[in-house]
Amino acid sequence: MNSSQVLHLMISGIRSYARQNGFKKAVIGLSGGIDSALTCSLAVQALGKKNVTVLLLPSPFTNPENMKDAKEICKNLGIAYKTYSIHRLLKSYLREIDFLSSEFSLAEENLQARIRGNILMSYSNKYHALVLNTGNKSEALTGYFTLYGDSCGGLAVLANLYKTQVYEISAQYNLKFGSGIPFSVFQKLPTAELRKNQSDEADLLPYPLLDSILKLYFDQNKTVNQIVKKGFKKKDVEKVVRWVEKSKFKRKQLPPALNW
Repeated sequence: MNSSQVLHLMISGIRSYARQNGFKKAVIGLSGGIDSALTCSLAVQALGKKNVTVLLLPSPFTNPENMKDAKEICKNLGIAYKTYSIHRLLKSYLREIDFLSSEFSLAEENLQARIRGNILMSYSNKYHALVLNTGNKSEALTGYFTLYGDSCGGLAVLANLYKTQVYEISAQYNLKFGSGIPFSVFQKLPTAELRKNQSDEADLLPYPLLDSILKLYFDQNKTVNQIVKKGFKKKDVEKVVRWVEKSKFKRKQLPPALNW
């Protein structure tokens, strides 16, 4: 199946799922990154720009350039956005909960994603808008997401796209519908922005390498030795396999995946 066909099926899939579950509207947390940019773009084609609302939820670690890109995406797509900084909410948690600290570890990093998840789900409750989850297959398989945070939502739109495929479908979207997703979004380094100078590929592996190993292990059921024989470093393969196996319990709690 080529990228044009996938694009068409994803748009119709969002529309069909929303209707089946009684939703006319959707809400999305937009970071300015490629995943949320594509999710917003698909939602606009599926539901119409008047039925899609974006929430911008910057934290102390949010790069202003990402917010600039997020606003440009909204402008290009003709959709409304609301900005709710989570700075004060985060400070309140750190102040009130005695086991949390201003010295950031994994708990404090994930707290930011959970605050965002609460805001998105509250908006959903208030306005009966379907929360579209923006996580991709690479993140889901490796457990590179925050349970009850950026994993929340009613439909995981990109759940069957590896990160490298997200870029391919995004490029196809621009080709078909115009440049809704700015060029700068394609060029930036992927980051969850939960701590200073965070980089997805520094935490994991470069996405082309990661996705290649994941496809062999998860999609084709190859063993570690079989994958290594294809030219991959054993330490990289073992690392990826360990992530996949240790995050099974997290994947069981993800929203339904958009299938096509």
